Amino acid sequence: MSDFVSNKAVTWQRSGAWERIPGPAPAGAQGGAAGVIATPLEHYGIATVIARHDTARALEDYFTSSHGVTPPARPAVASGRNCTVVWEGPARWLALSRDRTWPAKLAKELGGIAAVSDQSGGRALLHLRGVRMRDALAKGCPIDLHPRAFAPGNAAVTIIAQIGIHLWRLPSDDGLHLAVFRSMAGSFWSWLHASAAELGLEVAPAGAGRR
Repeated sequence: MSDFVSNKAVTWQRSGAWERIPGPAPAGAQGGAAGVIATPLEHYGIATVIARHDTARALEDYFTSSHGVTPPARPAVASGRNCTVVWEGPARWLALSRDRTWPAKLAKELGGIAAVSDQSGGRALLHLRGVRMRDALAKGCPIDLHPRAFAPGNAAVTIIAQIGIHLWRLPSDDGLHLAVFRSMAGSFWSWLHASAAELGLEVAPAGAGRR
């Protein structure tokens, strides 16, 4: 028996982090409005930015002058002209833009100032809203997400159902943004689907959404 060797070229296609994970149909609370609405966010340029020793001021000057945003020095989120910068730890941020070439641009422009790592394919972004959103998350999140405790502009690095999660709340948005490592997106979605089932879960069409 001879071996068969195919000469057909292999083509690779980019797929979204949430592709084939969230189902399109509502879950739970049939006959009423969904208490939780989840919107998968795709096509973002995502980078981690870590300031080098004694370069915090230069990094701040760069973001302020080039993008109209000051990287938060505490667990908070700030939006600029074309990007959002979320505190991730001391001298460390998650920087997002709808421009997929954003991480490469940052790496070039911040050379010698910060370490930049492209996370566009490594993080999955989700936007959650709805009147029962916090009730669903409270089943697995150890921090208080009530608006009095987690105010507009706040950010947190935490866990939900033992899965590492990065949360932030934009000042102009009553919902929550969430970033999870892509390898854990399926596990997180399984938990969210079960947690929100009794409250009604609706999956909005994937899109760029809000930063």
